[in-house]
Amino acid sequence: MLTAFWEGLGGKLGERGSAGYGGPLLVLLAGWLAWTYHRHGLTGLEPGHWKDRSAELTRLEASEQLLLVLLLMLLAYALGVVGRRLSVPLLRLLEGYWPARAAQPLAFRRFERRQADRTAATQLHRAHAAAPHEVAARQRMARLARLERRIAAVPADPDAVLPTRLGNLLRTAEEGPRHRYGIDPVVCWPHLWLLLDDGERAELTAARGTLQAATGSFLWGLALLLYVPLAWWMLLLAPIVCALSYYGTALAAARTYRDLVLAATDLHRFDLYAAVHWPPPADPSQDVASGRALTEFLRRGIPPKDLRYADGSPGSAAGS
Repeated sequence: MLTAFWEGLGGKLGERGSAGYGGPLLVLLAGWLAWTYHRHGLTGLEPGHWKDRSAELTRLEASEQLLLVLLLMLLAYALGVVGRRLSVPLLRLLEGYWPARAAQPLAFRRFERRQADRTAATQLHRAHAAAPHEVAARQRMARLARLERRIAAVPADPDAVLPTRLGNLLRTAEEGPRHRYGIDPVVCWPHLWLLLDDGERAELTAARGTLQAATGSFLWGLALLLYVPLAWWMLLLAPIVCALSYYGTALAAARTYRDLVLAATDLHRFDLYAAVHWPPPADPSQDVASGRALTEFLRRGIPPKDLRYADGSPGSAAGS
């Protein structure tokens, strides 16, 4: 991942999102439901029981009601703080940064599946080229599109493959620019970020924010397991919340984020060359070599001795 940059931004997004207390309040509400079920059974969840409890609250003094609201907000705030602390390590766990003994077999299996998909895609390409007007051509191309989406969701480098779908989607945001253009986004992304316009930044920030929110929802889903001793059905509700957060939101957000990072690199890589007065590649065959040289310069600040900038000034001036 683009660790330092995006974890910092993710922390800010988490702080902003926690201001609404949505997730923590829902966790507290679920706890109240579980406690009510534990004390009163199914009758505690009936509307009449809730009406009685509401009447009891209205009979409290105004100061007592205010104290109760303040206590509730304090608990929600405390849960929000805990959630922000745990969101980054939880996201890394969901990405598949596990001990090697657990991660490697699954990662190897995903890479093998990618290679099998590539072989199948190659065969479909050849079949379509040989008979593009066959009746089955449309079904063949639909299957090819599915295979290519699966191939694009796993890094081409076997050493970069992670054991989870989420981790591989985010890892391809790193590996894509590196393989296409020799540009390492871990090094170059802060520079590219400054070259994006406000709309592009907003799209990327929104995608990352959605991923951060999905991670928070997954965390609150796990928190529901704490109520299992009070209400057995929390054991069913918690996995549903986690699955919806992961498969329904997190994967889609990661795919969008990946596509936006690749698109930003496609569209603005020459802006990056121009911004640092670096000579751009003369043709596509030089993309990778030029990108690697630029990445090394941005990483270490030491240009090649014979380099001349795009404006004709000697590259050695940058190292002075």
